[in-house]
Amino acid sequence: MKTFGFYLLISLPVLMPLAQHEGNRKVTLTLRTERTPVYIGDKVTMECSIEGSVSDCTYRFYNICNGHYDQIKETTEHTYTIESVSQSDSGEYSCDAYSADYPQVLGPSNRVTLTVHGNRNVTLTLRTERTPVYIGHKVTMECSVEGSVTNWTYRFYKVGNRPNDQIKQTTEHTYTIESVSQTDSGEYQCDVYSADYHQVLGFSNHQTLTVHGNRNVTLTLRTERTPVYIGDKVTMECSIEGNVSDWTYRFYKVGNRPNDQIKQTTEHTYTIESVSQTDSGEYQCDVYSADYHQVLGFSNHQTLTVHELFSKPTLTVHPSTTLWEGDAVTLRCQSESRVQDAWLRYKFYKDEESVSQGASESEFTIPSARPEKSGSYWCEVEAEGKKTEKKTSERVQVTVRELFTKPTLTVHPSTTLWQGDNVTLRCQSESRLQGTQLRYKFYKDEESVSQGASESEFTIPSARPEKSGSYWCEVEAEGKKPEKKTSERVQVTVRELFTKPTLTVHPSTTLWQGDNVTLRCQSESRLQGTQLRYKFYKDEEFVSQAASESEFTIPSARPEKSGSYWCEVEAEGKKTGKKTSERVQVTVRVSHFPIILGSVGSSLFLLMLLLFVYHKTRGLPCFESKKARRKDKRMDVNTPGGGAVQMEALNDEGSKPEVFYSELVNIAKTKKKGMPPVNSSSAGVYSEVKVHQDHEPCSHSHLWDLSEHLLTPGPCIAHRERSYPSGTHMHDLLGDISVPTACPPTTPPAPP
Repeated sequence: MKTFGFYLLISLPVLMPLAQHEGNRKVTLTLRTERTPVYIGDKVTMECSIEGSVSDCTYRFYNICNGHYDQIKETTEHTYTIESVSQSDSGEYSCDAYSADYPQVLGPSNRVTLTVHGNRNVTLTLRTERTPVYIGHKVTMECSVEGSVTNWTYRFYKVGNRPNDQIKQTTEHTYTIESVSQTDSGEYQCDVYSADYHQVLGFSNHQTLTVHGNRNVTLTLRTERTPVYIGDKVTMECSIEGNVSDWTYRFYKVGNRPNDQIKQTTEHTYTIESVSQTDSGEYQCDVYSADYHQVLGFSNHQTLTVHELFSKPTLTVHPSTTLWEGDAVTLRCQSESRVQDAWLRYKFYKDEESVSQGASESEFTIPSARPEKSGSYWCEVEAEGKKTEKKTSERVQVTVRELFTKPTLTVHPSTTLWQGDNVTLRCQSESRLQGTQLRYKFYKDEESVSQGASESEFTIPSARPEKSGSYWCEVEAEGKKPEKKTSERVQVTVRELFTKPTLTVHPSTTLWQGDNVTLRCQSESRLQGTQLRYKFYKDEEFVSQAASESEFTIPSARPEKSGSYWCEVEAEGKKTGKKTSERVQVTVRVSHFPIILGSVGSSLFLLMLLLFVYHKTRGLPCFESKKARRKDKRMDVNTPGGGAVQMEALNDEGSKPEVFYSELVNIAKTKKKGMPPVNSSSAGVYSEVKVHQDHEPCSHSHLWDLSEHLLTPGPCIAHRERSYPSGTHMHDLLGDISVPTACPPTTPPAPP
């Protein structure tokens, strides 16, 4: 029953179009092939076309087998393609079409027959570089098939005991052995196969590959000259019979170990740029493939002998390997050249460091050896222009003894001093060689303070603060040229004994003629008990001797005392540097002499006017008139200065008036602009007036003479200044003068 139902489903769509065939449009099925006849693997397309224009149709393709329509494809496309046909695709085909919108089926089409032919001609070809084929040659096997084939697999076989001994399966139609070996010898075949259809297009013919054994391999030595010397260039060339590619050349140095390989390269040559004696020996090469573990052949043996270019050097030291500091020493490196045109270069070493550049001189001199030059010395020799192996001498120990020790600087009595103290620097260094004379030099900071001398002490007799600094000494051996040795630095500090003085002027730096002025020099002692001495200068000349007083007074200044004043200070009993103050300008102004003359003139005019009025009213001589000799009569006279004085006759009433005295009492004065204040002391000035014995009238004593003798004594009137307060100007004095009315006795009384 199941089988019956299956055929019923398949036959139903076929019977339906047959039943409704009348009135259908014409449907045509066409086979389109790449070629005729069609072979297995060809591409075949079936095209179902409908007469007229039809859209939205579904196409059905059938394989007709024993009168039955077996549907193989239903698609909206009007074509059906078999990409690679096989013989099972042979048979009759038909198609029809229908639309879902129309229940009517179009078709069926005509029947077409597809015939697929069997195996094609397949051919295997061997392609080699040359004939015969040797180990290492490249061999290509090419499998070609009749007609065009796509999407098929090529299989290559090596025919042996197993008939299906497949060695390669590829979509390419060739198979290549890059480097054949003798194991590749044998018979080969190929076929073309489809795994999808399990279909073979055909089997190829058989091809035989014969690989011949080892080739002739030759090793050749190529040198610059014969014999070969150290530093020469040597090339080994490994040549093989026939053409070989992508093989490895191996070079050997034959020794106790048979496989002592020294080089493996794809190049057929091996070069030693600069041979050495260790390169001497027997050499061989072969040609080898690591992929196939195959050797094409072994070469002959070649012997390389490398001769010495120069002998091993020997180092000698002159005059001796044990030296004193400062001695000259010469190192000599001796090596013998074996070739006439070989130029040698020498280089000297101390321990592991070079002490000279490579040069043609075989000697190296240290002109003045130092202890740090002690060490293990050796030399190195090479040939100029040759990349030879360098040869070295044996090591020689050189010892340089110290000629004198590193100096030590000490300071006495101390590194901290007071200004004016003596300080001694001692540089101590011990000589190691008897008879060596040392020379010492002392430095402060970076400047020398002494010349090189044999004295190991340096004294600063009277230190000053500016001598403070970092002191050190330097020692060298006289007559030797060793390196100078220096001590550690010692800081020396000189404290200031007293400060820089300051000069002050009292009461002021600007004075009037006759004023007192005091100069004060101030300096502070830093050390208790230090006595300072002071000296004062005007411009460049001293005006006082050095003394312990810090003040200097000018009692009555005059204009010529004007100038630049300064003072100098030193410590008593110390040889310290003297210190000076800054300069101070002192100015003494001249008194107002024209004003004085004007005041004197006014006073004299007033005096003459009073005398004239007196003579007109009294008519008596000045010295005999009773009216002029009023007892106990006092008269006030106004002075031009605005003050008043009392005049009284100081002589006895019964005495003969030969001389009058007039007391000039100073009245306190108001300070005038630009003038110093007037001291209102009770002290007075007494003027002595002498009268001729013949009682000559005052008219005979000329008033003009009186004006002169107020300042300078004359025959008629003498003026003597007893005392007057300091700072009172002359015009103030003259303003207070009163004219005497009687002549006092010759001897004046003591002033009140």
